[in-house]
Amino acid sequence: MAIILALSGFTLLSSLALSQIAPFIALNMLFYVFSSMYLPLQQALIIREGKEGNGQISGVFSSVRAMGMIAGSLTAGFFYGIFPRLPLLVSACAFLLAGLVCQIGAVHKKAKGGK
Repeated sequence: MAIILALSGFTLLSSLALSQIAPFIALNMLFYVFSSMYLPLQQALIIREGKEGNGQISGVFSSVRAMGMIAGSLTAGFFYGIFPRLPLLVSACAFLLAGLVCQIGAVHKKAKGGK
């Protein structure tokens, strides 16, 4: 999953360098391909790691995701007012950071003897 998150971040970073609309749209379509891959993986990981109460965990995940979508939209609008490319830059950094955290967690879990 760390690779998919990092690829999402790199596609967003790459789209910042483009001035033509067609390549920009193509890269964003590629981002949405990666997005459709990491969300189910993320949900499966959360449910797999929860030992009991998978329904509760799934519900909390959905609620937090919905709140993040609202807060993210508001924040992106604020950032856009400052600089139009800032929302893409912040999103790319967030994806790259999430990929790094995911990789560190996987290495740490493997060192402890987990799967």
